[in-house]
Amino acid sequence: MIYRNVLFKLNQAADDEAIQKIMQYVDRIREEITEVRDYQFAANMATTDGGYNWVLLAVFDNVPNMNAYRVNPMHLEFVEFCDNYTDDFIVSFYEVTTS
Repeated sequence: MIYRNVLFKLNQAADDEAIQKIMQYVDRIREEITEVRDYQFAANMATTDGGYNWVLLAVFDNVPNMNAYRVNPMHLEFVEFCDNYTDDFIVSFYEVTTS
């Protein structure tokens, strides 16, 4: 499985309406991008003042599916929307294998 974690530092403009719109994008991506196995967006429970306050977790079966997601127009639209509300972010991709 391929995992993609994104830590977001959302800015003051990310009000309830913006968060609701982000959650709508998350639901659409989960339902409509077939390469996505799971997709979650949630508040960081361990945040401190000025820290990364939201986290996104995406799960894929393999690297080709992850790469298809990265260029999917819906994902690119989501990224563009989030850019308006993001001061900073950190992205990681990694593979977890089971034995």
